[in-house]
Amino acid sequence: MVDFYKRQERIRAYYFNKIIKLYENLLRNVNANIKKSEEPLQIVKAINELSQTYEFNKYVSKLTDNLFIKIDVENAKDWKEAVLKSRRSTDFYKTLLENTQGQIMAMLRAKSLENATYIKTIPSLFSQKATEYAVEEALKGNRASVIKKDILNMYSDITEVEAQRIARTEVSKASSQLTQMRSQAVGIDWYIWRTSKDARVRHSHDIMEGVLINFNNPPNPEKLAGEKYDYGVYNAGEIFNCRCYPEPIVDFDDVDFPARVYHNGKIIRMRKSEFLKIA
Repeated sequence: MVDFYKRQERIRAYYFNKIIKLYENLLRNVNANIKKSEEPLQIVKAINELSQTYEFNKYVSKLTDNLFIKIDVENAKDWKEAVLKSRRSTDFYKTLLENTQGQIMAMLRAKSLENATYIKTIPSLFSQKATEYAVEEALKGNRASVIKKDILNMYSDITEVEAQRIARTEVSKASSQLTQMRSQAVGIDWYIWRTSKDARVRHSHDIMEGVLINFNNPPNPEKLAGEKYDYGVYNAGEIFNCRCYPEPIVDFDDVDFPARVYHNGKIIRMRKSEFLKIA
């Protein structure tokens, strides 16, 4: 898929920057409302109150709605690019448009609501950590002005970390699930797990590069890699901080056999004749 990672990174950066800007504006409004107060917990209270207003929630909903429209547009380009390689591409695309419009709209709406919830949990996460910190530091006898400065730094740190996590995880997850929906709507159940092939790829995903996988039978990459942590089964792009993606197999003749195939909980090298028996 041409420029797939560039498009994905562009959307992630867009999402991250929008979340950061949202919470910078929130803090600006908090500072304007409480003026020169040095009381740390008053800042925490004001952030919580402003994050629960109708205006804030409306902005978050608009942000996530626009995001998933962007993801859908880019995913449609990637999917069409893959399918156009097939001689049956015209039929595939016609069937896709007939069968998935309602499903896709429902999925985008669900994803938007889900992400709005993720974004709106950032203030409560900050509130919990900031309150605990403020109480502990006050008991130590530290000045309120010092505690306030630390809490404001904490706010920036938590916002950045959570915004990065949400942007990295949710963009890839939504894109992968849209690919699966579009693929299976036209009878494509198999895909090739693709990674970015760079130093940032985790070991458990590195071993999945090029493996043929059925959307309905996702692997457990960490278990296959013999790692300590187990995050269960999932398709490419569906786990936190993952940049992998599923490349749909439109025509088995395009696969370079023998190929590595995930089957019965293992990665097995198969000839085409062997693969067709399970496909």
